[in-house]
Amino acid sequence: ARVVGNVVHAMSKLQANLRQGVDAELVGELQARAAAVAGDFEPKHVSNFLWSLSRMGVKQPDAHLLEAMQNRAKQAAGELKPQDIAVFMLALARLGVKNPDAGMMEVIQSRAIKTAFDFKPLDFKNLQQALSKMSITPDAGLVAAMQGQARKP
Repeated sequence: ARVVGNVVHAMSKLQANLRQGVDAELVGELQARAAAVAGDFEPKHVSNFLWSLSRMGVKQPDAHLLEAMQNRAKQAAGELKPQDIAVFMLALARLGVKNPDAGMMEVIQSRAIKTAFDFKPLDFKNLQQALSKMSITPDAGLVAAMQGQARKP
């Protein structure tokens, strides 16, 4: 899983530096490989992998990949840090996901509520932006947690 993630991350950096597209066939193969080993991804690498795909301009990621990565995020939610949550959600939004897995959303929002004290303003901004882009109304507990953080001195 780490090798696939590192290759996609490097490709996204290379594409940005060269200002040219990447081989669509290769990106498709990497998505299929990542879907097959998604259960082996460390929690933060799930968000980093999807973010890298979004940076490469992928607009219609492999459905099996999205399902596998959402399942992995659901399983590993207890280990996700605020930045991981924000990046994961923003990556899904940038990849064009409109209807994320309901169970995954419940677990992710619950984790965000539990870790709200550790969120940085940018993390909340990115999470809010992602939810808005996917037309998702945040859980009332998450809204309360975000408001509580906004009132912090």
